[in-house]
Amino acid sequence: DGSEFYDKYPLDKILWKLKPDVYPIVGLRAMISSIIGVDAQEAMMLLQAMIGLKMIKIDLSYPILETGLIKIISNGHYIGLNANGYY
Repeated sequence: DGSEFYDKYPLDKILWKLKPDVYPIVGLRAMISSIIGVDAQEAMMLLQAMIGLKMIKIDLSYPILETGLIKIISNGHYIGLNANGYY
């Protein structure tokens, strides 16, 4: 049922910190590592899982590979804004 995963990785602690903004990928990895006490590899896996599970929504048109930055537009707790209103 996934409860062991969520017991080991309390993702809500991470989501509260991820307000809509632009973040360096290495900074997100470090933040996740420090919040729940995992190594860099696990932190990247958790970031990928949160994106894949749509716990956080990222702007896929943002130049991630060119800049090393990721733009979070919403998550389970905060909703990003654009010129047309809410995402």
